[in-house]
Amino acid sequence: MAFDEINKPEKKDEHVQADPSKHPLNETLYSESESKESKLVFILEDFLPTMNLYKRILTGYKIRDAGTVDEAIKEIDKIKQSGLTVSVMISDFNLPDGISDRAIEHMKEVFPKVKVILISGNDDSKFLIKADKFISKNHIFEVKEIVDKFL
Repeated sequence: MAFDEINKPEKKDEHVQADPSKHPLNETLYSESESKESKLVFILEDFLPTMNLYKRILTGYKIRDAGTVDEAIKEIDKIKQSGLTVSVMISDFNLPDGISDRAIEHMKEVFPKVKVILISGNDDSKFLIKADKFISKNHIFEVKEIVDKFL
């Protein structure tokens, strides 16, 4: 066998292009961004400016929302039917159709691993509803940090 035959590639016209997302150095970056975008945060808030603030703070996460307890229960069922999973629920305590306890209980029944952040101006609300984290309305900007820790 000639020297040239040993060192030449088997197929000259075959060209393989590497997928940059498969490169070991990029693997962590791709998986982190995919996992953040796949996390669903559910917001139960009736005051539109506050709802919009949450959405701006939580850029990068999938968001679903509702403004009443009844809307929340319907939306939670729709999310379940679509095959998605809620990772974190942010809920106001007082809503137009009551306090958020029914919606939070329903969320935990449907998605048992969900983390719940309860936000209220009433400090007594933390004794009425079991949540993973309670935040006073005065500390609303802590939401992003808490969601990031949960996810």
